[in-house]
Amino acid sequence: MKSKVTSGMEEDLNVPANNCAILQRGDDLRFLGAGQSVITNPSVTLRGLYTLGENQIEMPTKDIFTRDQVPVSLKIYLKWQLSEPLKLTKHGYKTPYDALRDKAQSILTQIVTHLDYSAMVLLQNLIWNTAV
Repeated sequence: MKSKVTSGMEEDLNVPANNCAILQRGDDLRFLGAGQSVITNPSVTLRGLYTLGENQIEMPTKDIFTRDQVPVSLKIYLKWQLSEPLKLTKHGYKTPYDALRDKAQSILTQIVTHLDYSAMVLLQNLIWNTAV
């Protein structure tokens, strides 16, 4: 995204293809699709620039304790495609990853705390033996 002040109160806003911008004026949020725009109202601010394509990131988890109190650290891969950037912005998240990180950690904690460590190792061995 390129943004520059052209004259006085005008600001050029170039949103790349497959991206969007969220603009705010007071309590009102607006979706702005890809393309060139000129913002002429000084009370309009850029809240965020988001890609609408697929994204993937590696996320290490915090230590999670199994049912038999063994600490486990996991590394998961999150893959997402943002479909409603206005909702993301309304809830105060700066990036989709921020929204996904807490939820993913919570779900993993709920799963792992119900398993014994030996069951997790057995499951991992089954997965690796069938995948090869």
